[in-house]
Amino acid sequence: MKKIIASFLVMTLLMLSVGSVVAMRQNPSAPNGLSHPGKASQLYLYEKDAEWNIVSDGAWGKMMYKEDKFVFNGHGLEADTGYTLINWLGWNNLLTIESGTSDEYGNVHIKGVFDIESYSDDPDDKREGVKIWLVPTDEIDEESLTGWNPSEYLFEYNLINPVEFVIGDSESASITRYHGNDIYSTTHVIRKNYAKPDRVKPGKPDRTSKCYKLMRVEWKTEPDYAVGEGLSVDVITESITTWDDETEFDLLGKRSKDIGLGFDAVMDGINSYTMGDYTTDGVIAVTRTWYNRRTKEILEYDIMFDTDFEWGNADNDPLLMDLQNIATHEIGHAFGLLDVYEDGCSDVTMYGYSYYGDVSKRDLAPQDLTGLQRIYGA
Repeated sequence: MKKIIASFLVMTLLMLSVGSVVAMRQNPSAPNGLSHPGKASQLYLYEKDAEWNIVSDGAWGKMMYKEDKFVFNGHGLEADTGYTLINWLGWNNLLTIESGTSDEYGNVHIKGVFDIESYSDDPDDKREGVKIWLVPTDEIDEESLTGWNPSEYLFEYNLINPVEFVIGDSESASITRYHGNDIYSTTHVIRKNYAKPDRVKPGKPDRTSKCYKLMRVEWKTEPDYAVGEGLSVDVITESITTWDDETEFDLLGKRSKDIGLGFDAVMDGINSYTMGDYTTDGVIAVTRTWYNRRTKEILEYDIMFDTDFEWGNADNDPLLMDLQNIATHEIGHAFGLLDVYEDGCSDVTMYGYSYYGDVSKRDLAPQDLTGLQRIYGA
């Protein structure tokens, strides 16, 4: 690899001639990338020797990311060379993130989308976590490396802890857990908005916001469902139909009998709707979506409505939490959509807050339709 020149005289000349292209080496301040929920996180990559120690004057890079976007800057690399950031999962098993080409000084700038669910899936690995490497692009063949030339790579300073991490803001978050054998679950909550008990005119969305977010997983078979005691089968079916009517893919499967449903942290093969007492105050309802990260297939979902609230039809009584309203929102998670929290998106079904008397989520907004149809087609 091209090394950062240490000579004071040469460095001075470089600084005079190229200015800001000279980057100083730094030490990592956040060894685990997702240690700052709601703020940009950092992940450092370094050139390493045969003993897996960081080369003190070697190439290096820093990845800054927040939610699903990242920027990576690498330094001390080979000039005019294509490089690709990868998620290393094992031999013949890697996921490419984004690519870029280094400039004449050996600096590379790469930015794009970072799917933070792309991490090590080996349940026996006690260090299991995200392994992000930078490798020459011409050494990648589909999901494999064509050789092993570690002196040309940048390796992680540390792994990103994958056991549990937060997507979204610190108050209304989705929690993702790894269960082994490529299986993950993401638990989504919708909270009561105490600050806005009445319907307000939505503000303008931020120019960067689409007012929908995708989990990047989907159903590949028609999902059947079961409705538990205390819930209206007709209302639940109507809420599913609201989504099903907007795509040719069949999202409304057959309804099975209630056979002792529960909101348990294990897959049981049943897509269930239940009532229960959620442990966190202010949570109206919660959905746990199970999926295979490798195949990007949703395998199961479980939805629970919190018994802390009075449920019913808010058209008849605005002091009730509207079941159809909240069910339609939660089913969006079951089909592959995430919450949105921007104030300008408060009029969409997947907005992460609601309140007594709210019925606005019963009908899908154009942004909800866009998100659904990006997954399943029109």
